[in-house]
Amino acid sequence: MRRKSTSKAAFYPLRLKNIYREVCAWQRIHFKKCPHVPDGVRELYDHYKRIDTSRGKVKYWESSARKIGLENNPDRDDGIVFVQTAWKA
Repeated sequence: MRRKSTSKAAFYPLRLKNIYREVCAWQRIHFKKCPHVPDGVRELYDHYKRIDTSRGKVKYWESSARKIGLENNPDRDDGIVFVQTAWKA
């Protein structure tokens, strides 16, 4: 039996530059409607959304992904791969 789920529960950006747009869509479509997200988490999200000046910057999301070892797949035009295990500060 398949469970009914809120749309956009998972997403797979094709390039690092698409992460920001996909996360925005996830926040708008899934996060606000998912019954499994506690109210306290939503309140914390709203708090950080109000005070965080780095949100809304594609370059921030792209560089953050690189810092944790993600890169565009060098062998294909689509896909993101994990290329290292060391954290880059």
